[in-house]
Amino acid sequence: MAGEPVAAVLKAFNIIDMLASEGALGVSEIAKRLGTPKSGIHRLLQTLAEVDVVASDQESQKYFLTFKLLDVGSKAVENMGVVRVADEHMQRINDTTGETVHLGVLERNSIVYVHKIDSKYTLRMASRIGKSAPVYCTALGKVLTAWLPEAEREAIIQSMDYKALTPHTITSAEAFRERLNTVRTNGYAEDAEEHEEGICCFAVPIFAYGGEVVAGMSVSLPIFRYEPEKKAALLDVILTHGRAISAALGHQDYPGQASISQNRAGNE
Repeated sequence: MAGEPVAAVLKAFNIIDMLASEGALGVSEIAKRLGTPKSGIHRLLQTLAEVDVVASDQESQKYFLTFKLLDVGSKAVENMGVVRVADEHMQRINDTTGETVHLGVLERNSIVYVHKIDSKYTLRMASRIGKSAPVYCTALGKVLTAWLPEAEREAIIQSMDYKALTPHTITSAEAFRERLNTVRTNGYAEDAEEHEEGICCFAVPIFAYGGEVVAGMSVSLPIFRYEPEKKAALLDVILTHGRAISAALGHQDYPGQASISQNRAGNE
C-alpha cells in the first residue's frame, strides 16, 4: 500500500515535466506516453488542477501548466543564500554601470534567470526572472558550463541543438568547446550579439565553498552603449563583485585577476 502514493507522486511529476517540455497535452496523449490508463491520468490531472498547478483549455481539452510552479520556484530561489548574497553586489554593479545585471543558474542545458536588476536607462532588456535561454550562445551559459566536471560539460556540449539565433551565434559543438576553454582561461565569458542582435553581455562565475559554480552573474547592454576601450574597467567591476560573492559563500580561489590586468594593459 505504501508504494501506491509514491507511484502517484512520481507520475504527477512526470506529467508536470512533460507539460513543461511540450506545452499542452490531452489525457490520451499523456496516458499513452506514460503507459497508464486514461482514468488514472485524468484523476491525477484533476488533483493537480485543484491545487492550481495545471489548467485545461475547454475547447481543446488539453492541459497546460499554470504559473503556480513558477511562483513556488521563485519563492524557493529567493530563499537561496546565493540570491541573498548577490543582491547587494548586483545593486552596486547596477549603480556603477547603469546596465542590466542578471543572476542565472544552470537547468539541464539551459540557463534560468533567478534575479535581475533592471538598467537605469529607458531601453532595457526584455528578460525576466524564470525565463530560460540556451547555454551555448549566452555569457551566463558559458560560465555555468565551463567549470563543470569534464563528463558533465561534454554531455551538455553534445546535447545542444546549435541553432543560429543571430549571424554571430556559434553553431557547432567544436566551437562551443573552444569557447569554454577560453572562458576558463580568462575567468569570464562574453556574448557578442550571439543570443540577441544588438545586445552584448559579460558574465562571471559564482563559486560555492566546494569549488562548484552555483550561479553566474552578468551585465548586459545594447551594443550602441558598449565602449570597447572601457571593457577592462567593466570586467574589473563584475569580477570584483563575483569574487566577493564567492568569498561570502566560502570560496577563495577565484579566477579572473590576470585577465583584468591583461585587458587593462591591452587598452593602455
